[in-house]
Amino acid sequence: MKLVVQIPFAFWFFLSSLSQAQEKVGEFILSSDFKVKENTEFLALNDSGDSSRIAFFAFDRGKISTCELDQNFKLITSHNYENPNFISYTNLLGGIYSNKKSILVYANGRRKSFNVISVNNKRKFLVNKEIKVPKDEIFLESFHLGENYYLVTTGWTGSYLVFYRIDTELNIETRKVGLENFSFGNYENGLYQNLLNYEGELSISKISYETMNSLATAVGQHKIYVFDNTFSLTLDKYFGQTLLLRIDLQNWSTHLKKFDLKNVNCKKSNSTSFLLHNNLFKSQVCDDQLFISVFNSSTGSELNRFQVDSESEIDFKNTPIMQEGGNTIYAADSRELTSTKSLLRKMIKSDMSISVNLTEQPENCYEVTIGSFEEKQMASGGVPNYSGGTSVPIGGMNVQIPNNPTYSGYLKNTWTKSVFFKTKLKQENFSHLQGKIEKNEFDRIQDFTHRYSNKIITETVFYRNAQYYLLHYAKDSQNLVVTKF
Repeated sequence: MKLVVQIPFAFWFFLSSLSQAQEKVGEFILSSDFKVKENTEFLALNDSGDSSRIAFFAFDRGKISTCELDQNFKLITSHNYENPNFISYTNLLGGIYSNKKSILVYANGRRKSFNVISVNNKRKFLVNKEIKVPKDEIFLESFHLGENYYLVTTGWTGSYLVFYRIDTELNIETRKVGLENFSFGNYENGLYQNLLNYEGELSISKISYETMNSLATAVGQHKIYVFDNTFSLTLDKYFGQTLLLRIDLQNWSTHLKKFDLKNVNCKKSNSTSFLLHNNLFKSQVCDDQLFISVFNSSTGSELNRFQVDSESEIDFKNTPIMQEGGNTIYAADSRELTSTKSLLRKMIKSDMSISVNLTEQPENCYEVTIGSFEEKQMASGGVPNYSGGTSVPIGGMNVQIPNNPTYSGYLKNTWTKSVFFKTKLKQENFSHLQGKIEKNEFDRIQDFTHRYSNKIITETVFYRNAQYYLLHYAKDSQNLVVTKF
């Protein structure tokens, strides 16, 4: 089973029981000549121009089945299409749905060429348009904003970003943003070199605020955020330094700010960060200490700081220190770690990660997860990776970064190992808030799918009007069923 969504989707956690009721809100069928299988992938897109509509896409190699639904999830139209360029463009990056028109954006294997498909149910065929980027540009990421879809590239050398903006009429606008006045780290020959990790690979996570984020979604050394018509790129650099680059997508102005933990001197250090709107949450392991700080991302002022040494109990955590996964695929699912020293030792050696979610129940607060995350690769076997964007494995499933749905690949050829704890911080002053971490919608969706796993062929999860929904293909009725959580 694969999970592909354009708009926010579930990150799966292991919890045992339903705490609230769910409600079936819709049921419909695809065209009879489209066969849904276990590896069929779905994409859900809200209409950015008409909030009463939603579109679903089902993919089976070169075949695309589309459905338009109204606000009550009643079927309006349904069509099947053949994608003639599937062999050349196998990586689905995402798409947009606006005013009853849709586009899907694909990339070739090297991500040097892109194919934009216009889907309009008033006609019976697809319209294609290709985008080829220059040889000296490297694809970084893609995202959608309003009624436009963006491709972002940078150069092998030099400091700049190029934005390719695509609308539903297949109009393409290119904007090059120069960053030559900024210093991004030890490599002065360009932004790209400073985005590489120690293995010489790009390490970027794309974050969405419309969904709950986990350690896995935030594991990239550098992160991309898009909100309030602003493109933000954070670079977690050497010795605990974080750089925040912001680009206004309307007037294309640029700003760079640096964040450091003051009065912290480290011989051995590992750090990461998470930007939640105007607050930057920063986690750093320094020798035998752990620091958690919150900064105002506009002014750079530090709003609060927590710290603990390896011999002390973490008095600001709301959960035990947990380890999930192991060094082999046969390791136990989870176990509790009893010492802070064990946590810090694993965080200094692995990819550190911090994720932050703003919750409203039972009180307004920040839920912060701090830890490290490892991805283990099988030596052989499994499913080939057709991923066109950033993907992360969680609990044995391959989950895609929000707004960047892709054909999944790692489903059976990775497992993960993570160690973490969670804390709650008050929204008004970021002080520690006592209390239990409550279950969320994702926990209940996972429990539902586990309970009825023998009745579900494939599924996806989407977000609409402040609600999470499960779309699954029912084995018995052979219908698509929408359930609200």
